[in-house]
Amino acid sequence: MRGGELTAARDEMVKRMGNAQVDWLQTMPLFYETGNVAIVHAGADPVCPIAQQSNTVLMWGHPEFRKTTRPDGIWVVHGHTIVDEPMVKNGRISVDTGAYATGRLTAARFGTDGIEFIRA
Repeated sequence: MRGGELTAARDEMVKRMGNAQVDWLQTMPLFYETGNVAIVHAGADPVCPIAQQSNTVLMWGHPEFRKTTRPDGIWVVHGHTIVDEPMVKNGRISVDTGAYATGRLTAARFGTDGIEFIRA
């Protein structure tokens, strides 16, 4: 897609979603943290506390995110980077199986017995 096509697709999506849904999405926090788990969109700077991450890093990722394990023990649940299968590795829990391109949507359920990946 080119710039004009992307703009038209965005405008059509906003029209179909409606103002209430758009407003809800725009007011959502960029991360959620509980215990030793943080949920973000794309990734995080591995040496910066989650609450101090920039909005840009949370939305687009960080060059060291997939290379460096966090020293604080926080596990970061993320999407944005498509993986063939969901995975738990080096402080990262990757759940983006590329639903828009593959038709495979994945979510993670956290329980006392660990993590269960749910696929649709």
